Amino acid sequence: MAHRLGNAVGDIPHHIRQIRQQGNLPVSAADSLQNIEYRAQTLIGLLEPLNMVVQMEHATSELLDLCKIIEELCCQVKSATIELDLDLPAAAVWVNGSRPLLLDAMQSVIDNACDAMQGQVMGGRGRLHVYLQWSGETAVELRITDNGPGIPEEVLGRVFELFYTTKIETGQIRGRGLFTCRQFIQKCGGSVDLESRVGAGTTCIIRLPAFR
Repeated sequence: MAHRLGNAVGDIPHHIRQIRQQGNLPVSAADSLQNIEYRAQTLIGLLEPLNMVVQMEHATSELLDLCKIIEELCCQVKSATIELDLDLPAAAVWVNGSRPLLLDAMQSVIDNACDAMQGQVMGGRGRLHVYLQWSGETAVELRITDNGPGIPEEVLGRVFELFYTTKIETGQIRGRGLFTCRQFIQKCGGSVDLESRVGAGTTCIIRLPAFR
């Protein structure tokens, strides 16, 4: 149901663009279209958590090499202003989990790190350090560190709340990435935490059960 509602509401911005292309709209009509578009985007954002629940309920676990998943995601980091430092174990790290959930969760963290560094790094160049290490014999710890501006202490305690965001963009619903990341990682039996200091960057720590 949530998916069908999302598809129906998602068509609204497309139809609005078609109307705008006709041109010569009265000011009142143009204002009304903008209001409708904003409300449609809001509904799309509100429906995403419902889609997330459905996705988690239908997720199937499989044996995955976590190193390969991380390498796949890091290959997508293409920026002239961000230097990638990838540090993975030489041998495969096996985890039991849902590939789509793990990909979505880690993609959210990497996207947030890259966003934080864009244009906000002293010296003009960001550095993304992705480090995977064993934590005992039955778990691994993935640390994704950026050298962005960091997160204030009063904000850090709320970053995993649904729809909480410090980014202000008209017509966009934000504040879902870290919430869904934690939900997905917990579904795979793990945990997610953040460490941050203003002016020194942020580290996201993902812990997962694993075996060699």
